Amino acid sequence: GPETLPVLLDILERHRVFERNRPQDLRGQPLNLRHHLAQALGASRTREAAELLIDIHRRVEKVNPMWAPVILSDIAVTGHGTPFLLDAARRAGNAKDLDNYIWPLARTRDPEAIGFLVGLFARSELAIRRSVRDALDQSAGPAAIPAVLDVLKRTRDEQLMGWIINSIL
Repeated sequence: GPETLPVLLDILERHRVFERNRPQDLRGQPLNLRHHLAQALGASRTREAAELLIDIHRRVEKVNPMWAPVILSDIAVTGHGTPFLLDAARRAGNAKDLDNYIWPLARTRDPEAIGFLVGLFARSELAIRRSVRDALDQSAGPAAIPAVLDVLKRTRDEQLMGWIINSIL
C-alpha cells in the first residue's frame, strides 16, 4: 500500500537502481531486484509510483526493450497509469508494439481502456484479437461485458460478429 512508498523511494535513491541504465550497468544488476522493486512500486497504488514507473519505462525502453513491457503491468497496477497506457497504445506503430499494451490496459479495468481494447476487435490481425479476448477474459472479467455487447449491437461486419460470439460469449 501507500505506506511502503517512502521506503521504496529511499531504496531507489540510495542504490540508484534505475538510474544506471547503460547495458554494462544492467549486466551487473540482478534483473529480479529491479523487477521486484517495480512490482512493489505498482503495489503501492500511488500516483507518485505511477509517475516514477512511467519515467523508468521510458528510460528502460531505450536500453532493454525486452524488459520494458514488464514495467507496463506495474504501471497498470498503480491505478493511475491508464492515460499513459492509452496514449502509448494509440501511438503504437505496429501490432507487436500494440500487443505490449493490451494486458496492462485490461488490468486497469478502466472503462475507457476497456472500450479501447474492445475496439481492437475490428483489427484484421487475429493475434491482436486473441490477445484482447484473453486479456479481457482473464484481467478485466465482467467489467468488459457491456463494452463487448455494445460492439455486437453496433457492428454490421458479420465475420467480426461471428468471431466475437464464437470466441468470447
